[in-house]
Amino acid sequence: MVDCRSCAETRGGRLAGEHPAATWGAMTRALFPLTAAFALALALTGAGCSNSYEVQAYDLCNDSIDCTTAVDGCSFISTDFTTVGFCTNNCGSDLDCPTDIRGVRGACLSIDGSPPVCFERCLDDFDCPSPLFCTLTSGVSEAICFPE
Repeated sequence: MVDCRSCAETRGGRLAGEHPAATWGAMTRALFPLTAAFALALALTGAGCSNSYEVQAYDLCNDSIDCTTAVDGCSFISTDFTTVGFCTNNCGSDLDCPTDIRGVRGACLSIDGSPPVCFERCLDDFDCPSPLFCTLTSGVSEAICFPE
């Protein structure tokens, strides 16, 4: 008895009369180990992956790892009503502060005796991310984004 597959004419990489799905299944079984190895290599090296969104200077954060590497980390401000974290720098002067999305350099301030950090300057509440408001804080002569 002769196996029909061994003597059949091939067309387009498959045997004549063979259903295309049979060839597709064989091809995917053959390529699966290669595809799996490639995906694993990408996952282990981080290639092809990136943090699609890094929190920029003066934007809200929960942890320093959220922030772009252009700032020192996530600093927290507590008031009677809330605690808010925002990405910022420790500073000695305004020159240590990053600019905001408008290109305005931040203000280096110490609030209530805390170590100085950079705060976003503002003209009105629209310059500040919610829940921060454009506020004149005690001892500061200019408006900064600050929680109420």
